[in-house]
Amino acid sequence: MTSFNGRFFDGGYSGTISGGRNYITEQINNVEKQISKLQSVRFFSCDYSKMDIPDGSIIYCDIPYKGTKQYHVSRQFDYDRFWQWCLSKKEQGHTVFVSEYNAPDEIECVWSKEITNSLNTTITYKPVEKLFRI
Repeated sequence: MTSFNGRFFDGGYSGTISGGRNYITEQINNVEKQISKLQSVRFFSCDYSKMDIPDGSIIYCDIPYKGTKQYHVSRQFDYDRFWQWCLSKKEQGHTVFVSEYNAPDEIECVWSKEITNSLNTTITYKPVEKLFRI
């Protein structure tokens, strides 16, 4: 349930430092507040191309960001195949949203925001997080 800028530290977790924020408790409380709104939502974790998607669905994909450190399970992610799949889903009448730093030129960016990423006090970078709509 806990992560840092989307990375789960390959097995680590977040906690509380010197009486500061308790990120785990905040995340649990946030999920508990939203449970009633999530009753009819279906979550899946599988190969995207193997999902049975109902007609007219809104599909949200949080893929491994290209050019960033990959998890062991995502090192072979085929970005070209993924974007082709997104375009085919649009042709089938679905609306597809994808979080990524970049997308092919023909894909529309509908939201972006500079974020701060740092894993220590000396190295900080500010990528632009984007949401694309296909």
